[in-house]
Amino acid sequence: MGQIAIFLRRKNCLFVVRRKKRKLRVSFDLKLNLIRISCVKFDDPSNLMTLVEKVLFSDGKHLHFKKEEDFDCIGGKSNTNGAKFDKESLSVVWNGLYLACRKPRNGKEAWYVHQSLKDDISYCEIQRKMFNNGWHYYAIIVLKGEAPKKHRQEQKACSAGRTGIDIGVSTIAVVSEQEVILQELAPRMNEFNRKIERILRKMDRSRRASNPGKYNGDGTINRKDRTKWVFSNHYRKLKRELRTAYRQKSAYIKQSHRELCAILIQNSNEFYVEKMNFRGLQKRAKKGTRKKRFGRSLNNRCPALFVSLLKEKAAQYGLSVMEVDTVSFRASQYDHITDTYAKSRLKERWKKIGSCMVQRDLYSAFLLKNSDRQGKHADRMLCDRSFKEFTAMHDKTIRKMKKDGISRKCCFGF
Repeated sequence: MGQIAIFLRRKNCLFVVRRKKRKLRVSFDLKLNLIRISCVKFDDPSNLMTLVEKVLFSDGKHLHFKKEEDFDCIGGKSNTNGAKFDKESLSVVWNGLYLACRKPRNGKEAWYVHQSLKDDISYCEIQRKMFNNGWHYYAIIVLKGEAPKKHRQEQKACSAGRTGIDIGVSTIAVVSEQEVILQELAPRMNEFNRKIERILRKMDRSRRASNPGKYNGDGTINRKDRTKWVFSNHYRKLKRELRTAYRQKSAYIKQSHRELCAILIQNSNEFYVEKMNFRGLQKRAKKGTRKKRFGRSLNNRCPALFVSLLKEKAAQYGLSVMEVDTVSFRASQYDHITDTYAKSRLKERWKKIGSCMVQRDLYSAFLLKNSDRQGKHADRMLCDRSFKEFTAMHDKTIRKMKKDGISRKCCFGF
C-alpha cells in the first residue's frame, strides 16, 4: 500500500494513489456544490447491516449515529452507479454534477497516476475534508490489480536478512542485520496535540462568552437552562480550525509510519512482529482493576496502523511479515543465555543478559529477529551467533541517542 499526494491549488486540486485493493484520489475545490454534496450522504446498506450484525451477534454494544456535519463520504458499489470516474476525460460524474480534474505536473507522480489508471476501476467515492478555508473535495477511485512499484524503492527493497520489531503503544524497537532503531512512533505528535489544546481552550472561552446563562457560578454547566446554545462566527471559525488540526494530525501519523516502513524494507526481506491486541488495550478497564489504560497513547501513536502499513508495503515488494505467538514466545521474559523465563515489572526498562546490560525493548526485538520458523520460541543457536554484533550496535545506538539528547525515561529507561 503506497500513497502519493500532489496538491494543486484551487479549481482542480489533487491526485492521491493509495492501495487497499488500490485507491486513486482526486480532489476538487467546489464550494458552489457544497450543499448538494453534503446533504445527500447515506451509509451503504451492506455496511449498515454489518454494524447491526456486530451489535446483535458479536461484541458490539451500541449503534452510533452520525451527525449531519459528519457525513463526509458518498459513492457507489461499482463504477456504473453513483459516482462514476471516466478515464478518458479524467472527470467524475455524480447526480448531475460534472467534476473535472487533471494529472499532476510532477513527472514521477504523473507517471505513477498514469500506470495506476491502466487497471480496471472497481468503484468511485467522493470524500470531503476540512481545511482552514473550508471544505475540499476528493474523488477516491478504487482500482483492481497490483499497484505499480516506484523504481527508486524497488531498487533498494528486498535486501536479504531478518528484522525483529518490538512495537509498543508509543515506541518501536527494531533490530536488523545492519542497524538498531529505538524511537517513538510519530515523534512530532506533541506539536499537534498542543495546537489542538490551544484551539479547544479558545473555543471554550468563546462558548462561555456567548452563553453566560448556560454556566453556574463555579463554571459548571447549568443543566436547568434549556435555551438554545449560541455560537458566534468566531467559534465556527475555530471549529473549522479544530477539524483541520485533527486532519493534519492524522495525515502526519500516516506519513511518519510510511517513511519508517520505507526505511525498514531496504534492510530485510523477513519481518517478525508480536501479534498484539491493541483494541483490547484501549478499552476501559473493568471494575476492581487498574484504571489507567492506553487509549490516549494508541490514539496519538497508532501502532496498529504501522503494522498494517508494513504488511501492505511488504506484500507490494514480495516480502514476508510473520506475527509470532505472544503467549508462547514471551520475548520480554526470555533470557537466551540461561534459557529461562523471568517476569519483569513494566517500569524495568533494562535487563542483564550474561555480562551485558541491554535495553529491554531492543533485546525483545533481537529475540524476535531470531525466532524459529513457527514463531513460537526464540532460536538459541541464532541468538548466540549474532548476540555480539547486536550488543555492539545496541551500545552505539544508545550512546548516540544520549549524545543527541533523545530521552524518554518511562519508555527507554534513560
